[in-house]
Amino acid sequence: MRSKKILILTSVGGFVTQFELENIKILQELGYTVYHATDLENPSYPMHREILEQMGVQLYHVPIAKSPYLFSSNWKAYQELENIIEREQIEVIHCHNPVGGVLGRLLGFRFEKKGVKVIYTAHGFHFYAGAPLKNRLFFYPVEKFLARATDVLITINREDYENGKKMHLRPGGQVYQIPGVGIREERLYELPNANVEIRKRYGIPMEAFHMVSVGELNQNKNHAVVIRAIARMKELDIYYTICGDGKRAFAGADKKSWIREKGVSCRLPRRNSTLPAKRRCFCISLYSRRTGDGCFGGNGNGIAGDCNEEPWNSGIY
Repeated sequence: MRSKKILILTSVGGFVTQFELENIKILQELGYTVYHATDLENPSYPMHREILEQMGVQLYHVPIAKSPYLFSSNWKAYQELENIIEREQIEVIHCHNPVGGVLGRLLGFRFEKKGVKVIYTAHGFHFYAGAPLKNRLFFYPVEKFLARATDVLITINREDYENGKKMHLRPGGQVYQIPGVGIREERLYELPNANVEIRKRYGIPMEAFHMVSVGELNQNKNHAVVIRAIARMKELDIYYTICGDGKRAFAGADKKSWIREKGVSCRLPRRNSTLPAKRRCFCISLYSRRTGDGCFGGNGNGIAGDCNEEPWNSGIY
């Protein structure tokens, strides 16, 4: 019996190994042969091609431009993807990221008569409440049009889910919401004396105010807004820890100089380090979460929610 074939399409190289490995395992258990097309040579995340190859994923290098305005580059990418779908007889396209989502659904129009199904995971629509007017004027009509080539639209927050339900998908198409952010509380447990031991290990005084952010060390996660806020509170003894991959993002002398110019000292984090769950404050510069600690955050990319169960908008609290 011939296996079913699915193409996972992303415009962000390394996205699949960062976020989609479990989905690949599920697809393979369901009998799918998995193909993956992305920019293999300029990944935004560690590519780890060997992991995908060991899993039996068929890889294709397609240099998709991340900007939707680079029409020439993305037209070439569209043509390459068109050839892959025809040659491999792909039956399902699962597309991610803004440009990957556009190309995947345009290909959905192209192969609709051949029965190719299209799944689009929206990791945050650009026309969220409070977004600039130009976002709603441009991105909403584009998403509304492309929805007509979509069989399944997956959203990760309530606002996108409600907006998605207003769009007209293919006949029989479905809109779903899955949890985008969350934790399993039963997996958390307290380590005796961990707070004292780890503060001592990293040179954080017991009386200091310790703040923790969890997120990749890149510009998108907006750690800079927290650093600017700390710089304005010069009279306080504050230690700020960022937990996440991307050491090279903070390795440049220019970034460390920028931090020091704000009057904040900088030390590069170690890999595979442990930090205490008991901190004085948990910082959210992009995302909203609910914790038992203090919190300040800013709304970004339309991902809004609760911050210590209080309504909040753009800004720092």
